[in-house]
Amino acid sequence: MSDNFVNYKINKSLLFGETPAYARVNAKIYMPRNKDIDKLSNDITTAVKKENISDGLSEIYQDDNGKQVDVSRLTIKKSFGPLTKIILGLFVLILIVGAGFGVWQKFSTANDITQVSLTMEGEKAPQAGKEMEYVIKVVNNSGRALSEGTISVAYPEGFVFIDATPMPSSNNNVWKFNNLAGKGTAEIRLRGRIYNLIGKSNLWSSELLYKAEGFSTEFKKNTILETVVSDSGLAIQLIKPSSVLKSEDQEIVIKYRQSSGSVLDNFHLTVEPSDSSQLEFLREEVPNLDAVLIRPWVWQVNKISNEEQELRVRFRFLDKIGDIVSLKFKFDYDKQGMATSSILANTSSTPTIVSSDYLPLYEEDVDLEVIKNDLSLLLNLNGQSNDQSVDFGQVLKYSINYNNVGDSPMEDVVISAVLEGDLLARATLIDKNKGEVSGQTITWSKLQIPELAQVNKGERGTIEFSIKVKNLSELPRDFRQDIAVAARFEMKRSGDIASILAQINKRDLEAEAKDLNLMTTSTTSTSTPDNYSNKIIARVNSDLALGSVVRYFSEDNMPLGSGPLPLEVAKTTSLKVFWSLNNTLHNLSKVRAVVTIPSYIEIADLSTVFGQLNYEPVMRQLVWEVPVMDKLSNDFAAQFTIKVSPTGEQRNQLLILLPAVKLTAQDDFNGSTVKRESKPKTSKLEDDDVAISTGIDLNGGLVK
Repeated sequence: MSDNFVNYKINKSLLFGETPAYARVNAKIYMPRNKDIDKLSNDITTAVKKENISDGLSEIYQDDNGKQVDVSRLTIKKSFGPLTKIILGLFVLILIVGAGFGVWQKFSTANDITQVSLTMEGEKAPQAGKEMEYVIKVVNNSGRALSEGTISVAYPEGFVFIDATPMPSSNNNVWKFNNLAGKGTAEIRLRGRIYNLIGKSNLWSSELLYKAEGFSTEFKKNTILETVVSDSGLAIQLIKPSSVLKSEDQEIVIKYRQSSGSVLDNFHLTVEPSDSSQLEFLREEVPNLDAVLIRPWVWQVNKISNEEQELRVRFRFLDKIGDIVSLKFKFDYDKQGMATSSILANTSSTPTIVSSDYLPLYEEDVDLEVIKNDLSLLLNLNGQSNDQSVDFGQVLKYSINYNNVGDSPMEDVVISAVLEGDLLARATLIDKNKGEVSGQTITWSKLQIPELAQVNKGERGTIEFSIKVKNLSELPRDFRQDIAVAARFEMKRSGDIASILAQINKRDLEAEAKDLNLMTTSTTSTSTPDNYSNKIIARVNSDLALGSVVRYFSEDNMPLGSGPLPLEVAKTTSLKVFWSLNNTLHNLSKVRAVVTIPSYIEIADLSTVFGQLNYEPVMRQLVWEVPVMDKLSNDFAAQFTIKVSPTGEQRNQLLILLPAVKLTAQDDFNGSTVKRESKPKTSKLEDDDVAISTGIDLNGGLVK
């Protein structure tokens, strides 16, 4: 039977505080086999049969003194048989062993000093430069106290530490503790800012080294947190030309402002040309006073706000380096904010201030096509040679500046402007020189501009014309959403101007009929790839519209406001303002409507379903922000109440109830900034048809 026993014994070292990594279990538990149970049952049955029944009955009905017992008053006590007793014993023994195992397991876990966890939590998609909080937590799940420990954090490269609770023991990233009770928790809250390029991974690594009471061994735990910057903190738009001309001044316009919620106060801009051997840096004609020019191609920009500002990068190609030249624009954050010097008088001077720590924010590459010819043609749109965004119904003003940069006179010069795109309302063309129009081409020769008969070395001239962008309602369902315009020249030493014009018109009409690009179609002997100007692409903005209405009555003639009409001195009139946004062409983001409320107006009852509508009382600015607005979105609305109590000084005056609302949005298709502005609303209640039509004396909007 010894084979049926299992040893069970608790290691005595557990009882003396010497908790081992495991406990040995020895016990002797009898486990009966099936054949033993069957044999025992048969033995009991046989013994009962051999028993003398009569003697047994006699014994049953006698008491302990041998006297007969009154059976009618007998109380029968049931007794368990031997087999039942054996089974009962086994069950009790199993219960005892199970309870012992549970006590051992609990005792073992409570003393397992590896039961310690280390975690780190925080914003996983932070905005660059915005203050964030990260929490490091140590949980001691064991029953033993941690006698000493060290927590160290390896920060991402672009992290700037602000403070922590508790403060670090050293180096802003190391914390020490002497005691952490069993089942206890310790927590570190650290604050800081992170700077990196959008989409770049930032890894945090935390390590815990600790010892436990009664142990000399040091244990270690690690954890990693990955964060990815979702917003650079800067809203940046680079406006650049599609192509540039040798020997002509060029510029790239940088429009910048803070992103929504950003706290960035500066940026450091470096422009790196792929080849600067024939590239000349030019100073800004009207410099940005908030931009310190440290050295050519390097600026430090301060005083960033949520208002859009401009920085212009000006340069000139001395010669054609290659077909394409790249410029890398690198925007960094300067931890030191070293922008205290004035603009250097000589751009070639060595800067007096050099900042040490630049953290990346944003990068963009600009590729420029370089064009070289003897007759320099520079095309401008609305005074700029860059690609631009335009609005439906806008008037586009083009100018072609020509200059003979060659060494000899040029005779019988013919200059053309090629205008491609569905957006142009060609019937609105205004050209004081009355160039010949054929399809998508306007052509000027000495017949229209006598100065083109001979253009001597160094001579310059300008050709101007304007044309309007169609309204959206005038366009087919599927229309080309950009306008491409370029100028080109052609000439012969001698020849018939009429024949030259005929060739140009024939070529362009054939190309147009075959849906070819007129800017690259060439059949005449004088037309080459380098006889074109820079090309300007104008992309149409989405048709975002802002509705702003001030009403006393609803359209159903129900009162929305209260108080006297017209406004009266020392009495309060409340009115309802409704804002709406409509958009059908492109998806938009970062939609923002802002208005500055006059001091005599109170704001109440702000409400919107989409985005956030907030009033900032110190700046008196009401701001409606919608992060994303898809095309075909026409149900964006906000409303609020204005209360006005005119003073005696305002008697007989027309009051501005709501100044012009400025609306901006990012056009996701163009990458451009859409700008809209509503008309101011006055005490005339221009939008309240009910108040105007029901004969209420509004007193012309003047305060009574």
